[in-house]
Amino acid sequence: MIPKGGARRDRHCEALFRRFRAGRPSRGDAGAAAWRHGLPVAAFLLAFTFAASAADLTLLSGFVSHHDKSGYRESNPGLGVRVDSGRWTGWLAGTYRNSLDRQSVYVGREWLWPLAGPLSIGGILVGATGYRSPVVPVPLGEVVARWRRLELALLLQPVRINDSPSFVALQLRFRLW
Repeated sequence: MIPKGGARRDRHCEALFRRFRAGRPSRGDAGAAAWRHGLPVAAFLLAFTFAASAADLTLLSGFVSHHDKSGYRESNPGLGVRVDSGRWTGWLAGTYRNSLDRQSVYVGREWLWPLAGPLSIGGILVGATGYRSPVVPVPLGEVVARWRRLELALLLQPVRINDSPSFVALQLRFRLW
C-alpha cells in the first residue's frame, strides 16, 4: 500500500534522479545555489577577462573579516577579478561566501588615490547579491598596500547595510602581469 502522497513523492524522486543524471541539481540540493550562480558568474568573469589585456588584470581573493556583532561568518572564501581602467581605477566582479553563509555575486567600481609610498586609500561601490534584497549597494572604504604584483587591501564597511553589520576585512590581490 502506498501512503498518502506516495505517488507524488515517487515522481519527485524520479525527477531528482533525472536531473542528477543530466548534471543539474534541483532547487533543494546543496549545490543548486552554486550551479545557479557559478555558471553565469564564470561566463561573466571570462567575458570580463577577455575584454582587457593581461597587463590590466588583478585576481582578487575572498575575505577574512571581523564584524561588530557575533554570529556572522568571518571567513569569506571567493574569487574575483579587477580590470584596471586607469592607474588608480578599476572594475570588479566576482563571487564569495558572504557573512550570512550565502553565496554572493558582486560587480562594482574601485577608485584609489596614492597616499605615501606603496600605500593608497580609496573607495569601492559594488552591487552584491545574497542578502535580503536581490541586489544590495555596498560602499566600502579601503587602504591598499602594493608591493610589486601583490596587493593587500584593508576594507571597511562602517555602517550596517540590510543584513550585514559593519565590518573590517582583509583581501589579497595578485596582479597578473
